[in-house]
Order: sequence, then structure tokens, then C-alpha cells
Amino acid sequence: MLLKFQCLSCGKTFIVEDLEVDESELSCPHCQQEVPVPECDEDEEE
Repeated sequence: MLLKFQCLSCGKTFIVEDLEVDESELSCPHCQQEVPVPECDEDEEE
């Protein structure tokens, strides 16, 4: 599954695969600042 994030620093968006998200933060590919990853609740899948 693909996940879309928006950097709080530069405002640009980027997409990563859910398998790449194994931490609580990602690095923005545009400005290299840390982007927080919101917690995913497995029970919300419908």
C-alpha cells in the first residue's frame, strides 16, 4: 500500500510504500527534514 505524506518544513508531498515505514519519523526526500509518521490503527480497516 502507498502512503502519502506532507513535509511540515518545506510543504512538499511524497509517497512511500507502507513497508518502508518502520520508524516514527521519515526523512523528507526534498529537504531532508524529519516528517512524523502518525500511528496506524489496524482496526480501522473496513
